[in-house]
Amino acid sequence: MASTDDIQNALREVKFPGLSRDIVSFGFVRDVRVEGERASFTIQFQTENPAVGPQLAREAEAAVRKVPGITSVD
Repeated sequence: MASTDDIQNALREVKFPGLSRDIVSFGFVRDVRVEGERASFTIQFQTENPAVGPQLAREAEAAVRKVPGITSVD
C-alpha cells in the first residue's frame, strides 16, 4: 500500500513552471492523504498566470498515478 511519503516523493517530480524547484520544496503541497488505492492532496500557490493551475494539476495527477497501488487521484 502506498504511503503519504510515496505521494510526496512522486510530487517532487513536478516543477513549478519557469522555475527549477519542485512544488513540494516550495511548500505548495498540503493535506496529503492515502486511503486504500486513493490519493488526495491540495496544491496551494499564488500566480498571475491562470494557465499554471491546470498545468500543475495535470502534472501532479500524472506523477501520483505512477505510484504503485494508487488508482485514483483527487
